[in-house]
Amino acid sequence: MSEIESLVSSLIDGSTDSIITTDINGIIKRWNKGAEEIFGHNAEDMVGKYIGVIYPPELKDERKGWQKKIMEGETIRNQRTKIYNSADELVDINLTLSPLKDKDGKLVGTIGIAKDITHVIKAEEELQQSYNLLDAISHSQYQFIKNTDMRVFFDALLDRILSLTQSEYGFIGEVLYTGKGEPYLKAHAITNIAWNKETQEFYEKNAPNGLEFFNLKTLFGAVMSTGKTVIANDPSTDPRRGGLPEGHPPLNAFLGLPFHSNGKLIGMVGIANRPEGYDKEFVEYLQPFLNTCTTILDANKSDQQRKKAEEALRESERFLRESQEVAKIGSYVLDIPSGMWKSSNVLDDVFGIDKNFERNVEGWTSIIHPEWRQLMVDYFTHDVVEKHGRFDKEYKIIRKNDGAERWLLGLGKLELDSDGQPVKMLGTIQDITERRQAEESVKRSEKYLQKI
Repeated sequence: MSEIESLVSSLIDGSTDSIITTDINGIIKRWNKGAEEIFGHNAEDMVGKYIGVIYPPELKDERKGWQKKIMEGETIRNQRTKIYNSADELVDINLTLSPLKDKDGKLVGTIGIAKDITHVIKAEEELQQSYNLLDAISHSQYQFIKNTDMRVFFDALLDRILSLTQSEYGFIGEVLYTGKGEPYLKAHAITNIAWNKETQEFYEKNAPNGLEFFNLKTLFGAVMSTGKTVIANDPSTDPRRGGLPEGHPPLNAFLGLPFHSNGKLIGMVGIANRPEGYDKEFVEYLQPFLNTCTTILDANKSDQQRKKAEEALRESERFLRESQEVAKIGSYVLDIPSGMWKSSNVLDDVFGIDKNFERNVEGWTSIIHPEWRQLMVDYFTHDVVEKHGRFDKEYKIIRKNDGAERWLLGLGKLELDSDGQPVKMLGTIQDITERRQAEESVKRSEKYLQKI
């Protein structure tokens, strides 16, 4: 083996990314240690097999399109897809496929570089959940300030939490106390789950004034009697259950969450039948929203409505900031008409800017590397805004604070007004410099191979 071949081999085997080469017929010729780590298959088990065995069947047509481009000498970059690992589980990857040629320029196979992006997908999902949570909080507070009809407000609040949690039905209520000090529930909003004529008539007659429930020997009664969260993912066998009337819709999972103010139980929300059930981690995710519900219930009894709602919003914003720091993905909100944007602390760090930086379109373009500046302006103007497309682009910047060149992956989704015109874009930006450097290293290795 020549010195160059030895260097290339070391680079491939030392890469933490999966690097797989195949011949012209798709037979695996090389399976590096990165591929072993990501997919679990040993090289000795994979070399000689057809590459198609690791792809899910539904990608068959898409893979044909990739192969056609490879045969035409085209490189396929940053394709998000899935591949089976040794446990027959699908792994999310970012895939780049390139033609592999011999020293005479003849196509002899394909080289694929795959990066495990499971953590990126999870971070994006968590960030989207944070956006949904913040939107629910902001909307609820706006409705609270706007509406004088509290029944309308609580109905909207219940709709929000059901949508946020993907639950089928539920209620939001205030916990009051009898003359003997026993807690009972006065529902301010409750899903209409009437299952016959009698229950429908009862609902229509009593729901507007707030249904009252005194039985504590139930799952939601356990919340009031203990003041603690109740999670029941198998209600039929839960000792706290009270049973269901004949004809009642199925209860497959239940979550009861108490609202406390100054150490006193003042209300609760009960939701049912989330497909995945409920757990403690999910309760923690909902905590900022529950804080908002608590604040609103409390403010409904006092003269401090606006002050407490604003405090709940600050708490939700703090929660969002912390979520972004954990995920290490910066976020932004762009107002299309004005061109002004807001950014998270993580994104400020990525850009190398401080609080005094002018956050407008000109400010953004000033960060972009000069070689990419006009390309990105044209892409944003024509492909994203004018064509109502999704922002999905890798590009290069020069950080403001230290002049370092960095590669970024920008994602964004437009929001349109009632006339179909773009008014806002929400998005994330991730620093992918290390990944790009690894890809460039492999490209250099390919060039060495072709010269041999």
